[in-house]
Amino acid sequence: MSQESRLRTERVLAGEAALLPLIPLALTDPGLFMHDPCMATKTISLELDAYEKLKKAKRSERESFSEVVRRARWDDGGSTGSSILAHLARLRTRHPTCFLSDEVLDELDERVGARSARRVLVADDGRR
Repeated sequence: MSQESRLRTERVLAGEAALLPLIPLALTDPGLFMHDPCMATKTISLELDAYEKLKKAKRSERESFSEVVRRARWDDGGSTGSSILAHLARLRTRHPTCFLSDEVLDELDERVGARSARRVLVADDGRR
């Protein structure tokens, strides 16, 4: 804390605030307070193991828990078959022209099936 800030604080504590310029103390010396007085905060409760894990993740004593949480990577839970199908259904509704029709897909299935059947016949004959 600078000498000027210390004197200002002492004068405020002594009741001489009226003699000081109307500047909030928190804005005159950035080292005076740890948190920005304009920043909204939220109090949370952690179990001890979670607190210890958060504390270990700090890169330095000066790093706040908020900074640790901001750089954390969260597991998104991954995809499931049902979530993929639901997403595809939404895409098909929004962009129907981007998907092949059921008729085209059936035709492709038939052609792939026929091609696979020919490969099996060729393999059985021993010829290519």
